[in-house]
Amino acid sequence: MLHLVCVPAGCSAAEIFQDKARLLGYRDAMVVTSSRMLVRRARQNGVNAANFDYLANAVLRQRGRTSVRRIGRKAQELIVRTVLERLLQNGTIQYFAGLVEKKGFLRSVTALMDQIGSCGVTTEEIDSVFAHWDGRSGAYRQKDLEIAAIYREYLSSLIRNAVFDVQGLYRLAAERLSSLEDRSGSLPWRALYFTGFYRFDTLQLEIIRGFSRLCDVWVALPYEARRPELYGATEFTYGDLMRYAVPETLS
Repeated sequence: MLHLVCVPAGCSAAEIFQDKARLLGYRDAMVVTSSRMLVRRARQNGVNAANFDYLANAVLRQRGRTSVRRIGRKAQELIVRTVLERLLQNGTIQYFAGLVEKKGFLRSVTALMDQIGSCGVTTEEIDSVFAHWDGRSGAYRQKDLEIAAIYREYLSSLIRNAVFDVQGLYRLAAERLSSLEDRSGSLPWRALYFTGFYRFDTLQLEIIRGFSRLCDVWVALPYEARRPELYGATEFTYGDLMRYAVPETLS
Protein backbone atom coordinates (compact mmCIF):
# COMPACT_ATOMS: atom_id res chain seq x y z
CA MET A 1 0.00 0.00 0.00
CA LEU A 2 1.15 3.54 -0.78
CA HIS A 3 0.83 6.20 1.92
CA LEU A 4 1.40 9.88 1.10
CA VAL A 5 2.28 12.40 3.78
CA CYS A 6 2.26 16.05 2.72
CA VAL A 7 4.45 18.30 4.85
CA PRO A 8 4.58 22.12 4.76
CA ALA A 9 7.68 23.81 3.36
CA GLY A 10 10.46 23.87 5.91
CA CYS A 11 9.16 20.79 7.74
CA SER A 12 10.37 17.21 7.57
CA ALA A 13 9.04 13.73 8.26
CA ALA A 14 12.54 12.28 8.55
CA GLU A 15 12.57 11.74 12.32
CA ILE A 16 9.06 10.25 12.36
CA PHE A 17 9.90 7.92 9.48
CA GLN A 18 13.10 6.89 11.22
CA ASP A 19 11.14 6.08 14.37
CA LYS A 20 8.69 3.97 12.36
CA ALA A 21 11.53 2.12 10.64
CA ARG A 22 13.32 1.53 13.95
CA LEU A 23 10.18 -0.03 15.45
CA LEU A 24 9.90 -2.50 12.57
CA GLY A 25 13.55 -3.47 12.83
CA TYR A 26 16.71 -2.99 10.81
CA ARG A 27 16.06 -5.88 8.41
CA ASP A 28 12.36 -5.22 7.86
CA ALA A 29 12.37 -1.51 7.03
CA MET A 30 14.47 0.95 5.06
CA VAL A 31 14.48 4.74 4.90
CA VAL A 32 15.22 5.98 1.36
CA THR A 33 16.57 9.52 1.24
CA SER A 34 17.64 12.03 -1.38
CA SER A 35 21.25 12.60 -0.33
CA ARG A 36 24.25 10.88 1.21
CA MET A 37 24.13 13.28 4.14
CA LEU A 38 20.57 12.20 5.02
CA VAL A 39 21.56 8.55 4.60
CA ARG A 40 24.47 9.06 6.99
CA ARG A 41 22.28 10.80 9.58
CA ALA A 42 19.70 8.00 9.49
CA ARG A 43 22.37 5.32 9.86
CA GLN A 44 23.88 7.20 12.80
CA ASN A 45 20.45 6.86 14.42
CA GLY A 46 20.54 3.09 13.99
CA VAL A 47 18.22 2.99 10.97
CA ASN A 48 18.69 1.03 7.76
CA ALA A 49 18.96 3.76 5.11
CA ALA A 50 20.00 4.17 1.48
CA ASN A 51 19.55 6.41 -1.54
CA PHE A 52 17.37 5.65 -4.57
CA ASP A 53 20.23 4.22 -6.63
CA TYR A 54 21.08 1.70 -3.92
CA LEU A 55 17.41 0.70 -3.70
CA ALA A 56 17.22 0.03 -7.45
CA ASN A 57 20.41 -2.02 -7.28
CA ALA A 58 19.06 -3.95 -4.31
CA VAL A 59 15.99 -4.95 -6.32
CA LEU A 60 18.20 -6.32 -9.09
CA ARG A 61 20.41 -8.22 -6.65
CA GLN A 62 17.32 -9.65 -4.99
CA ARG A 63 16.07 -10.85 -8.37
CA GLY A 64 19.39 -12.44 -9.33
CA ARG A 65 20.92 -9.64 -11.42
CA THR A 66 24.30 -9.28 -9.73
CA SER A 67 26.39 -8.14 -12.70
CA VAL A 68 24.74 -4.86 -13.69
CA ARG A 69 27.44 -2.44 -14.84
CA ARG A 70 26.36 1.12 -14.18
CA ILE A 71 28.44 3.91 -15.71
CA GLY A 72 29.28 7.21 -14.05
CA ARG A 73 28.96 10.70 -15.51
CA LYS A 74 32.41 10.81 -17.11
CA ALA A 75 31.89 7.50 -18.90
CA GLN A 76 28.46 8.69 -19.97
CA GLU A 77 29.97 11.85 -21.48
CA LEU A 78 32.59 9.76 -23.32
CA ILE A 79 29.83 7.68 -24.90
CA VAL A 80 27.86 10.80 -25.87
CA ARG A 81 31.00 12.36 -27.38
CA THR A 82 31.62 9.25 -29.49
CA VAL A 83 27.99 9.29 -30.63
CA LEU A 84 28.16 12.97 -31.61
CA GLU A 85 31.40 12.49 -33.56
CA ARG A 86 30.03 9.45 -35.38
CA LEU A 87 26.79 11.19 -36.36
CA LEU A 88 28.70 14.29 -37.45
CA GLN A 89 30.97 12.23 -39.68
CA ASN A 90 28.13 10.36 -41.38
CA GLY A 91 26.18 13.57 -42.01
CA THR A 92 23.30 12.91 -39.63
CA ILE A 93 24.11 16.00 -37.54
CA GLN A 94 23.71 19.29 -39.39
CA TYR A 95 21.77 21.62 -37.10
CA PHE A 96 24.21 21.00 -34.22
CA ALA A 97 27.33 20.66 -36.40
CA GLY A 98 28.97 23.83 -35.10
CA LEU A 99 28.50 22.84 -31.46
CA VAL A 100 29.76 19.26 -31.38
CA GLU A 101 33.33 20.18 -30.36
CA LYS A 102 32.25 22.46 -27.51
CA LYS A 103 32.51 21.03 -23.97
CA GLY A 104 29.40 22.85 -22.77
CA PHE A 105 27.37 21.27 -25.56
CA LEU A 106 28.60 17.81 -24.58
CA ARG A 107 27.43 18.34 -21.02
CA SER A 108 24.07 19.70 -22.17
CA VAL A 109 23.44 16.74 -24.49
CA THR A 110 24.42 14.29 -21.74
CA ALA A 111 21.95 15.96 -19.38
CA LEU A 112 19.32 15.79 -22.14
CA MET A 113 19.87 12.04 -22.48
CA ASP A 114 19.12 11.75 -18.76
CA GLN A 115 16.01 13.89 -19.05
CA ILE A 116 14.61 11.90 -21.95
CA GLY A 117 15.46 8.62 -20.25
CA SER A 118 13.80 9.66 -17.00
CA CYS A 119 10.48 9.97 -18.84
CA GLY A 120 10.54 6.24 -19.56
CA VAL A 121 9.86 6.74 -23.28
CA THR A 122 11.09 4.53 -26.10
CA THR A 123 12.92 5.71 -29.20
CA GLU A 124 9.83 4.82 -31.24
CA GLU A 125 7.67 7.09 -29.06
CA ILE A 126 10.12 9.96 -29.48
CA ASP A 127 10.15 9.49 -33.26
CA SER A 128 6.34 9.50 -33.29
CA VAL A 129 6.08 12.67 -31.20
CA PHE A 130 8.54 14.59 -33.35
CA ALA A 131 6.94 13.35 -36.56
CA HIS A 132 3.52 14.66 -35.49
CA TRP A 133 4.68 17.93 -33.93
CA ASP A 134 2.82 20.36 -36.19
CA GLY A 135 3.86 23.96 -36.74
CA ARG A 136 7.62 23.37 -36.51
CA SER A 137 9.81 25.09 -39.09
CA GLY A 138 12.26 23.15 -41.23
CA ALA A 139 15.24 24.06 -39.05
CA TYR A 140 13.49 22.99 -35.86
CA ARG A 141 12.31 19.77 -37.45
CA GLN A 142 15.93 19.04 -38.32
CA LYS A 143 16.85 19.75 -34.70
CA ASP A 144 14.17 17.31 -33.51
CA LEU A 145 15.37 14.61 -35.90
CA GLU A 146 18.95 15.01 -34.67
CA ILE A 147 17.97 14.79 -31.01
CA ALA A 148 16.05 11.60 -31.75
CA ALA A 149 19.02 10.20 -33.66
CA ILE A 150 21.44 11.05 -30.85
CA TYR A 151 19.23 9.38 -28.26
CA ARG A 152 18.73 6.30 -30.43
CA GLU A 153 22.48 5.92 -31.02
CA TYR A 154 23.24 6.61 -27.35
CA LEU A 155 20.95 3.77 -26.24
CA SER A 156 22.43 1.49 -28.88
CA SER A 157 25.92 2.23 -27.53
CA LEU A 158 24.84 1.33 -24.00
CA ILE A 159 23.36 -1.94 -25.23
CA ARG A 160 26.46 -2.82 -27.30
CA ASN A 161 28.71 -2.27 -24.30
CA ALA A 162 26.32 -4.01 -21.86
CA VAL A 163 26.27 -1.01 -19.51
CA PHE A 164 23.52 1.05 -17.88
CA ASP A 165 23.19 4.71 -17.05
CA VAL A 166 21.12 5.59 -13.99
CA GLN A 167 17.90 5.75 -16.03
CA GLY A 168 18.60 2.33 -17.49
CA LEU A 169 19.18 1.04 -13.97
CA TYR A 170 15.80 2.42 -12.87
CA ARG A 171 14.04 1.02 -15.94
CA LEU A 172 15.45 -2.44 -15.27
CA ALA A 173 14.45 -2.28 -11.60
CA ALA A 174 10.92 -1.19 -12.54
CA GLU A 175 10.61 -4.13 -14.94
CA ARG A 176 11.76 -6.58 -12.28
CA LEU A 177 9.27 -5.19 -9.76
CA SER A 178 6.39 -5.38 -12.24
CA SER A 179 7.13 -9.08 -12.77
CA LEU A 180 6.53 -9.87 -9.08
CA GLU A 181 2.97 -10.87 -8.30
CA ASP A 182 2.66 -11.20 -4.53
CA ARG A 183 4.12 -9.99 -1.27
CA SER A 184 5.27 -13.31 0.17
CA GLY A 185 9.05 -13.40 0.20
CA SER A 186 9.39 -11.15 -2.83
CA LEU A 187 11.33 -8.44 -1.01
CA PRO A 188 13.43 -8.27 2.15
CA TRP A 189 11.50 -5.28 3.54
CA ARG A 190 8.05 -4.95 5.06
CA ALA A 191 8.09 -1.15 4.71
CA LEU A 192 9.95 1.59 2.84
CA TYR A 193 10.01 5.25 3.87
CA PHE A 194 10.91 7.93 1.30
CA THR A 195 11.92 11.31 2.70
CA GLY A 196 13.93 14.34 1.57
CA PHE A 197 12.53 14.36 -1.99
CA TYR A 198 10.49 17.16 -3.57
CA ARG A 199 9.85 15.34 -6.85
CA PHE A 200 10.26 11.96 -8.55
CA ASP A 201 10.69 11.35 -12.27
CA THR A 202 8.51 8.92 -14.23
CA LEU A 203 10.72 5.88 -13.68
CA GLN A 204 11.12 6.57 -9.97
CA LEU A 205 7.34 6.84 -9.64
CA GLU A 206 6.98 3.52 -11.46
CA ILE A 207 9.40 1.93 -9.00
CA ILE A 208 7.52 3.37 -6.02
CA ARG A 209 4.23 2.02 -7.36
CA GLY A 210 5.87 -1.36 -7.91
CA PHE A 211 7.06 -1.47 -4.32
CA SER A 212 3.63 -0.42 -3.03
CA ARG A 213 2.14 -3.64 -4.42
CA LEU A 214 4.60 -5.69 -2.41
CA CYS A 215 5.11 -3.82 0.87
CA ASP A 216 4.01 -0.70 2.74
CA VAL A 217 5.46 2.42 1.16
CA TRP A 218 5.40 5.81 2.88
CA VAL A 219 6.31 8.96 0.95
CA ALA A 220 6.81 12.38 2.54
CA LEU A 221 6.38 15.22 0.05
CA PRO A 222 6.52 18.99 0.59
CA TYR A 223 3.06 20.12 -0.50
CA GLU A 224 0.07 22.11 0.72
CA ALA A 225 -3.12 21.65 -1.29
CA ARG A 226 -4.39 25.07 -0.22
CA ARG A 227 -1.21 26.78 -1.46
CA PRO A 228 -0.37 25.04 -4.75
CA GLU A 229 1.32 28.16 -6.13
CA LEU A 230 4.25 27.51 -3.77
CA TYR A 231 4.85 23.97 -5.01
CA GLY A 232 5.09 24.14 -8.78
CA ALA A 233 8.06 21.75 -8.87
CA THR A 234 6.15 19.23 -6.74
CA GLU A 235 2.80 19.43 -8.52
CA PHE A 236 3.40 16.62 -11.05
CA THR A 237 4.70 14.20 -8.42
CA TYR A 238 1.86 15.03 -6.04
CA GLY A 239 -0.77 14.50 -8.73
CA ASP A 240 0.71 11.18 -9.82
CA LEU A 241 1.05 9.80 -6.30
CA MET A 242 -2.49 10.83 -5.36
CA ARG A 243 -3.85 8.51 -8.08
CA TYR A 244 -2.74 5.55 -5.95
CA ALA A 245 -1.92 6.78 -2.46
CA VAL A 246 -3.82 6.95 0.79
CA PRO A 247 -3.36 10.44 2.29
CA GLU A 248 -1.92 10.27 5.77
CA THR A 249 -1.13 12.72 8.57
CA LEU A 250 1.66 12.39 11.09
CA SER A 251 1.46 13.49 14.70
